[in-house]
Amino acid sequence: MVKEVVIPDVDPESSLFNSSCNPYLNLDSRFTMRCPGMTRKGFTSCRHPELTAIHCCRHPELVSGSSYPVSGSSKMGFTLIELLVVVLIIGILSAVALPQYQTAVLKSRYSEMMQAVHMLKNAEEVFFMTTGAYTTDINLLDISFPVTGFADNTGYQIAGRFHCSVKVERFSYVGCTRGAPYMGYTVFLDQSLPYSLKYCFADKTSFQVCSSMGGMNPVEYDTGKYRFILE
Repeated sequence: MVKEVVIPDVDPESSLFNSSCNPYLNLDSRFTMRCPGMTRKGFTSCRHPELTAIHCCRHPELVSGSSYPVSGSSKMGFTLIELLVVVLIIGILSAVALPQYQTAVLKSRYSEMMQAVHMLKNAEEVFFMTTGAYTTDINLLDISFPVTGFADNTGYQIAGRFHCSVKVERFSYVGCTRGAPYMGYTVFLDQSLPYSLKYCFADKTSFQVCSSMGGMNPVEYDTGKYRFILE
């Protein structure tokens, strides 16, 4: 039967390290030892029985068949349960934070488009005061961002990001859209209506953007596309 000897953590230089400790500190091949300060429970055998057990405790390389390091000698790894808990926490945080992040990115892009629309509207109002009429040719307006016309005359590309157009009819308006996901913003010109009217357009992906911008009374005017009235 193997005898367990619990080794006290004794400094060899101290007065406690004397002959009275020899029954505990001297090992032979029949004994096993447990070092004080081990980070996990376990028993090991000393490869060099002629050495004192205190040496085996302080020099884990002398211990055979041991996977239980003495405190301070090395760090333990993670268990499978701990890793699963970490993965679960990361998954929960991602499920909560990712939609909020995507909405914030879309709102930032939508704000840029709103600025372009308001800049076009102000330029149209200045043009109207000068000429007495609105124009569908954006190149005639005094605007500071680059404008590129489409060959099919469906509108203009503003700052390389937005598809914008001006409609001069009974109810004239300026509007810009962008795709992937689809978003749009339209403002009616001052001489068209006696009140200000603004629309927000979105698909199912950007639906939350118009809602967060104060959009009301969403109407599905086309398959998967919605129109909101903005205050």
